[in-house]
Amino acid sequence: MNKIFCYLNLIVITTNAFLFSKSVTNQVREDGFGSQYLHLLLTFAYADLHNIEYRYTPMEYVEHNIGNDLNFIENLEKFIGFKKHLPLSDRQSKKLKSYNSIYKKMDRFVTSNALKKSRDFFYEGKCKEQFLDPAFFNVVIHVRRWSKDDKMEVYEPRKFGSYDEWNLLFIKDLSKRRFSKPVKFHIISTGNRQELVDIYGDNNIEYHLGSSLEQDFGAMVFSDILIMAPSAMSYTAGLLSKNRVIWLPFLKELPAGNWIPFDVDISKSDPAIVKSTLDEFFKNFI
Repeated sequence: MNKIFCYLNLIVITTNAFLFSKSVTNQVREDGFGSQYLHLLLTFAYADLHNIEYRYTPMEYVEHNIGNDLNFIENLEKFIGFKKHLPLSDRQSKKLKSYNSIYKKMDRFVTSNALKKSRDFFYEGKCKEQFLDPAFFNVVIHVRRWSKDDKMEVYEPRKFGSYDEWNLLFIKDLSKRRFSKPVKFHIISTGNRQELVDIYGDNNIEYHLGSSLEQDFGAMVFSDILIMAPSAMSYTAGLLSKNRVIWLPFLKELPAGNWIPFDVDISKSDPAIVKSTLDEFFKNFI
């Protein structure tokens, strides 16, 4: 009993020390850019929603530095703006290991001052013309393919076909709709071009396969419609987007009103669901 009491007392002391610490900071990670950026957004928002000072710990390693660019991390830091606009962590900053409670408050997250600031950091000095031709209504499709460099796998490769089938339905449906500008489709992927062309064709589709990480992510954020992949990269781009985002089941939390939810059985692509859902959504947004 004494041991249990001591253990509980230690938990209380540790918890209080955390709650009353001067500031919190993010953990240093070693996975992909999308996962790390999402982690930063959620950590920053957690601190904001709990009235705790947030101090930023810069990135140290990010996957997929394909060309071994010596300025890779520095360029990503400039791209997201956290290092420029936020105070840096110090020895008193406690690393926030869990922000799971924020998933129960996603309505507060999307309206949080922290997310607004994060968007401001990102959009500073950027415009659509840097990433996409504004003469078109640009639909960007993130087609996720795992690579040997990935440390974390959330969806298995065998499920790719299901996402491809849904994407093809989106392309077919959106091609028939009338927008203020001609529709142009973009596929962002690390996959093999010919394999992707065999699936998606080559008609009115621009393939982005050798672009920089910043160029790909920027195109996702500034797209008129982003069709997400099962990937933290496009999920995070969707959080920053001010336009429309098509969401197929990936991370259960649906955080924003500009997202078009397809909470479906991914293995059963259905053109009727695509048409009815987009009809209902575009009735209010276009």
